[in-house]
Amino acid sequence: MALNTTATSNQITVGGITCAASISITGGTYSINGGAYTNATGTVSNGNTVTVRQTSSGSYSTKTDAVLTIGGVSDTFSVTTVTEAIFIGDINGNGKIDLADAIVALKSLSGLNPPGIRSDYGSSGIDVNNDDKIGLEEALYILQLVAGLRAEAPATPAGFTVTATSSSQIDLAWTAMTGAIGYKIYKNGNLLKTVTTTSTSDTGLNASTNYCYSVTAYNSAGESVQISQICATTLTIGYSYSQIWPMFGGNAQHTGQASSLGPQTANLAMTSNVTVKARTSPVIGIDKTIYVGGSDNKLYAITGVSI
Repeated sequence: MALNTTATSNQITVGGITCAASISITGGTYSINGGAYTNATGTVSNGNTVTVRQTSSGSYSTKTDAVLTIGGVSDTFSVTTVTEAIFIGDINGNGKIDLADAIVALKSLSGLNPPGIRSDYGSSGIDVNNDDKIGLEEALYILQLVAGLRAEAPATPAGFTVTATSSSQIDLAWTAMTGAIGYKIYKNGNLLKTVTTTSTSDTGLNASTNYCYSVTAYNSAGESVQISQICATTLTIGYSYSQIWPMFGGNAQHTGQASSLGPQTANLAMTSNVTVKARTSPVIGIDKTIYVGGSDNKLYAITGVSI
């Protein structure tokens, strides 16, 4: 998402309530049935539609949240701004290499202290020869680019995402960069692979393990600055009751979905001498007690089970 941009969520429909419920929001505004957006507390009824709106951050690579609460149940609409496009030689940090950068380089080379040098010059990766100074190499590089005498290395890839999709795989994706002929993927600081596509996967990983990745774009003129590392943790093999059932329904939103993988094979874990038929799905309590509703309208609590 671009900086300082209005973002609107997908529309949801309120369901499962029999009377009006309160609605409130922090970090954004909401609209009911296509009406005006507001951040004031209100009420919604069954069948109403709701959308959420917020303004993205004014800083790069920054996530902002709008939290909508309906009847005590909350969900979050998140927006993350794009990664800053960084070019080697962009001394003044305006997103391009031009005559202004050449003038700053020449003034600095002459012993002057010109304004307009980005404050993070040394750490941003725009230094041509990585000596943390603006010198002859920078001046020549910029002048050659401005005069069209050399090709320009591509900018740092934008829109980089790192997503754990299983206990052994993490997917990576980014935006195609102008002038790039390929991309280099770094894992925990080391080169992992080189690809020509804008997505790839890292497989054969260990479960429940954190991995960090970065990506660069390259062409015949060189390699871009590495994007800041983004990390993800592979999913857990199997499950534990605390991961899957923090409360009834799987999570606080009552979606019926767990955030981790369940068992990959089915094994008989227990038997019970309850003779009535089960009328409800079983629910695992925080104390590992299994609760199930019977056809005789009684609630059965099964204890002593190893989970």
